Formats: sequence, structure tokens, C-alpha cells
Amino acid sequence: MNKIFNFHNGRSALDFGIKLLLLKKKKILVPEIICDVAVKVFQRNKLDIIYYKLDQNFNPIWTELNKISNSDIGGILMVHYFGFPQNFDKFKKFSKKRKIFLIEDNCHSLAVPYKKERLGIIGDIGIDSPRKILNNLYSGGTLYINR
Repeated sequence: MNKIFNFHNGRSALDFGIKLLLLKKKKILVPEIICDVAVKVFQRNKLDIIYYKLDQNFNPIWTELNKISNSDIGGILMVHYFGFPQNFDKFKKFSKKRKIFLIEDNCHSLAVPYKKERLGIIGDIGIDSPRKILNNLYSGGTLYINR
């Protein structure tokens, strides 16, 4: 990880990260189950959202995701629902092949180990929201930049 920035909340970290990536493309891939707060961040940054389908375990249906046209897509959001890791290798391969940014949302867990790393710090950018996990925090969001 190259840099870490702390924010008032996860949505502010995501907003700053999106601006840093300078998504010149106009579209972003987002899982069909996502909080409205993240949607508003993408909309504020004038990105059209293309929702991708998930299976019953909150994993992408890769056959469907691979059918989506690459036209004007700048990134994909990977969400670690409830702290359960997504298949990072598949996401990394997908984003590398399509030459898009991988945005890692780890706002519903904190410091969960994954291979030799931990969730939230592996994507091109990653976000955490420790206030959601640590009851004594009123606010807090973190942006990790790897690119």
C-alpha cells in the first residue's frame, strides 16, 4: 500500500478515492446489493452505474459479469460483505484484463486477514469504515491507495 488517508466516514474516503483515480470513463460496475450511500457517491462523481448480479452467497455471477461490454467502464467495486472475502484473484484478473480500476469496499469489516495481506488494502484503492465496527467511535473512514 502506498498511502493512507483518514476521513470522517467511508463515503468521504470513497469520494476522495474516486476523484484521485480520475475515472475518465463514465461507467462503473457495482454489485446489485449495495447501500445507497455508495450509489450517491458514484452519482455525485457523474458515473453511470452498471449493476452486476450476485449469487446467494454475495459472489458475482461471473458468467453474467463477463458479458458486460467494456465500453466506457472505468472501474469495478468489490464489496466484502460482512467481512467475508470476495475472490480477490478473480476480481484482479477481471480488472487487469479490462484495464479498469479495482475499488475494494471493506466498510463492514476491519483488518480481516486475507492470504499475506488484509481486506481493504489490496485493490487499486480500498476503503474501511472503522466506526461501523468499533462501537466507541463516532466517526471514521480510511482510504488506502495502491495506485
